[in-house]
Amino acid sequence: MSEYMPAVPRLATPVTRPAPVPVTGVATLLLAGGKGTRLYELTARDSKPAVPFAGANRIIDFAMANAVRSGLPRMLVATQYAPHSLHHHLPTRWGHRFPQAGLALRDGQDRFMGTADAARQTWDALEAMGGDQVLILAADHVYDMNYADLLAAHRVSGAAVTVAVDTVPRAEARGFGVMQADAQGRILSFLEKPADPPGMIDQPDRAMVSMGIYVFDRRWLQEALFDRPVEAMDFGHDVIPDAVAQGVAGVWRMPAGPSGRGYWRDVGTLDALRRAQLDFVSAEPARLPFASPASDWYLGRGSIAMPGAVVPESARLTCTLVAPGTQARSDILGAEFMGEGTNFALYSDHATKVELCLFDDEGQEELYRLPLPDMEGGIWFGYLPDIMPGQVYGYRVHGPYEPENGHRFNPNKLLLDPYARELRGEIIWDDALHGYTIGEDDLSFDERDSAPFMPKGVVVDSRFDWDTERALRTPWADTVIYEAHVKGVTKRHPDVPEDLQGTFRGLATEPVISHLQKIGVTAIELLPIHAFANDRYLVEKDLSNYWGYSTLSFFAPHTPYLKTGQIREVKEAIRKFHKAGIEVILDVVFNHTCEGSELGQTLSFRGIDNASYYLLSEDKRHSFDTTGTGNTLNVAHPMVLRMVMDSLRYWVQVMHVDGFRFDLASTLGRESEGFERDGSFFNAIRQDPVLSGIKLIAEPWDIGEGGYQVGGYRWPFREWNDKFRDDTRAFWRRDSGQLGVIAERLVGSPVQFNHSHRPATSSVNFVAAHDGFTLWDTVSYSDKHNDANGEDGRDGHDHNLSDNLGAEGPTDDAGIDTARVRRVRGMLATIFLSQGVPMILAGDEMGNSQDGNNNAYCQDNEISWLDWDGARADIRDAVAALTAFRKDSGLAQTHFSGPEGQPVARWFHPRGDAMTDADWSDGELRILGLMLQPTDVPEILIIVNAGDDGEFALPEGDWTLRIDTARDDVACMDTVSGVLPLGWQSVVALTRA
Repeated sequence: MSEYMPAVPRLATPVTRPAPVPVTGVATLLLAGGKGTRLYELTARDSKPAVPFAGANRIIDFAMANAVRSGLPRMLVATQYAPHSLHHHLPTRWGHRFPQAGLALRDGQDRFMGTADAARQTWDALEAMGGDQVLILAADHVYDMNYADLLAAHRVSGAAVTVAVDTVPRAEARGFGVMQADAQGRILSFLEKPADPPGMIDQPDRAMVSMGIYVFDRRWLQEALFDRPVEAMDFGHDVIPDAVAQGVAGVWRMPAGPSGRGYWRDVGTLDALRRAQLDFVSAEPARLPFASPASDWYLGRGSIAMPGAVVPESARLTCTLVAPGTQARSDILGAEFMGEGTNFALYSDHATKVELCLFDDEGQEELYRLPLPDMEGGIWFGYLPDIMPGQVYGYRVHGPYEPENGHRFNPNKLLLDPYARELRGEIIWDDALHGYTIGEDDLSFDERDSAPFMPKGVVVDSRFDWDTERALRTPWADTVIYEAHVKGVTKRHPDVPEDLQGTFRGLATEPVISHLQKIGVTAIELLPIHAFANDRYLVEKDLSNYWGYSTLSFFAPHTPYLKTGQIREVKEAIRKFHKAGIEVILDVVFNHTCEGSELGQTLSFRGIDNASYYLLSEDKRHSFDTTGTGNTLNVAHPMVLRMVMDSLRYWVQVMHVDGFRFDLASTLGRESEGFERDGSFFNAIRQDPVLSGIKLIAEPWDIGEGGYQVGGYRWPFREWNDKFRDDTRAFWRRDSGQLGVIAERLVGSPVQFNHSHRPATSSVNFVAAHDGFTLWDTVSYSDKHNDANGEDGRDGHDHNLSDNLGAEGPTDDAGIDTARVRRVRGMLATIFLSQGVPMILAGDEMGNSQDGNNNAYCQDNEISWLDWDGARADIRDAVAALTAFRKDSGLAQTHFSGPEGQPVARWFHPRGDAMTDADWSDGELRILGLMLQPTDVPEILIIVNAGDDGEFALPEGDWTLRIDTARDDVACMDTVSGVLPLGWQSVVALTRA
């Protein structure tokens, strides 16, 4: 029998202990709301403290047993994520151990904004417990502690805050709060989850880490909790660092047991959880404090058993891939850090061998090349112990080089893992990146190594303090979308620190977020942030792929957007946006990749399994292209579809984004017979419990046959509505005969979207987006000016529906400028006063121009970067007024106008009566009134005037004029009746007085 596997599971038995002495003078809060994202297999429906441990026990039972044995008479437990099982388990299991109703539970219901906020929101209950100290406990670790000893040490220390600590090797400390302390135990510095943890002063190879257990003087904590903003409500991130800065924080280390150390394990991963359980069944059980064996940890009932082999701490495996039967898993694709090693898995159905290549930290030197030892279902996989976060890697894939059959395997080419979460390095364009020999046809075979020119994947630790984060789930009817570029928004912002401009950290700074809040934005939709290629033909022309629609990796963020290169910067930005009430939507490109046609480079998918990942023509040598980029991703293939779904779920569950806009979404619905709205991709989304509840937006077209599908998607998708863009531009340009189409757009484009039980929020309404003129350029240029793109003006479409109003480009003519502002305000009002979901392009709220370039995809310069210094307050303030009115008036509805019980829409001629057929046919009529009778709110009257000064006979009674875009101050509150004067090129909105 192996010494690493016990022959028979051991049954833990209770050991008699003296009754504890009751502890007085303390209020105790146990934080049990953590989601435990790294234990996602066990926490999909339960919180981490509720995860089973050692038979019928739960992780939280360790903290509860400690409390009972320490003599704590009362306990308040704060729950938040999936609290139901805990609310059943705790009273049943532990209620009798806390007499006189000493055990209380408080559910945060997603309201706790941080660990400290849980204490702030339960302060009334903590005050009722009395005492001069507040004890904060962690419910998600396996540990043995006598809290009475901690409290006693705190009371004699003179500190306002005492932190319970342990020590771990520095390499393992990145997921904890790390501190340094002097010989007297005073904390000198505290860093929450640092990338490079500092060592202890006397033991530099080890780090002192927080156990998440604190004692506070009540008065100090009360002042700390109620004298800080709600976005700074985390103990580790905010409160403890403040105490350290004040010089009032100290440490307490658990007394050592017979083994020389106390017992504490952070069971944040499946591997760590398994090892903790094995501590209780090993040949030599874990020795715990109080000089007692592991059996002293009896928690009530049940056997403790965990099968499987264990490599003891005295042994070490170096660069050895462990095959199935141990820890290797084929069900988790990518490089998944498991706690004490990494699982590698790659899908390639036609490969004959897959080699894992390990590189130095810079990604320059290949150190090891190891075959993945097993394959099942086309998934090649293996587990490598001791491979930690930060390891740089890539793959070489062997198989047939038969382009005529669609196979382009070439092990000379280093390949990027499609599931890589973080990248090291960038593409350095060289002919060696091609699988064939440049200068010959694509049937040739290139033997040069591409590794020196390739970015590599990096193993990451996905741990992040999301415990108090919650999805905003802003209703569609309340949503206002702001399409933005990470770099474009921040690069010229005068209040964003220069070293943060162009990065996620710059995007999430207070000046940017404050601006979005002021103009009423509820969701920021980011142009592609997935890692993308800076295409070779652009680099050779001294241009760049600014927009980013040339995806290299569907999991890793674009490295230049990260100041440190680490993905936690994206999470930190998203957390800040969420605290500000702003959702984050990603523009994703799953229709093609950056590898181009069969003549393109071999960077990842082409070399891994070209025939699986891409659609091929009937002649399999050639790619099948419906995107205009040279290739089309084969989303109809089950494993490619899985990769796309895994990517989407990763960005939602791990990165906490709130939705996606799908570029050229029609390509994703292409089956053997063409576009199919019930295709495998769309059906997979609709049935997915994670993805069906987030925001999903389709760009409903591609360049292939039958690709234009506006209105052709099913719920829960919303769609970009280019008909709204074109018809709104034409109406305000005073094109003839536009009343009928603008009426359709004002009520949510029901012809396109009122079918298949779709809501009135199905249309995403916009007048400008990243591709095309900005809103200001729509009124400043009659023709495109794309000379800077280097294509002699051939690029960019010519159907702009624009009008320069008297001068091409910038002008000093005050009359032209006034006319431009009037028309811009009118188009913005049309967006915000229409049914559907309003979206504006970043910069349109302040008159931003791209100098007439309507295809600035390659302009990473001042053409595309927002000109904050030139911002026009008269437009910005109008947007703020319009979004406020939309929100306050209840204008936006979820149902189309129609049957009884639904909103009612009626159309009025400016003379004051209903529109007739003859009125609708009047091609020169420029004024139209829409009266909405939404459910549960007063009537709303919207009047659009694309013509000259006019007047409108109001329906009988008094009305309150709320919006008038002809005024300097768009927002108003005037009581009016009878005939209302209308300014030229203006919109007014009124509510029934």
